[in-house]
Amino acid sequence: MKQQKKFDSEQQHEHTAEQQTTRNTAREFSTVEELLRYDAARTPAPAAVAERLQKSSAGFPKPARSWWKKLFQR
Repeated sequence: MKQQKKFDSEQQHEHTAEQQTTRNTAREFSTVEELLRYDAARTPAPAAVAERLQKSSAGFPKPARSWWKKLFQR
């Protein structure tokens, strides 16, 4: 039974190593903006920064609806 547990943990370690190598594959981006969007989608903002951003943007007016939305949503 102990041999089976040791074997399972070794398999799990190998599986984890395989996952890490597949995650660390190189990615190429055509533009800097694409790189920043990719990174921003995977990097959460710290809670303090998110809170300050919400407070500072609370006074901004909502963007006006575009003319085509006004035309089709009556």
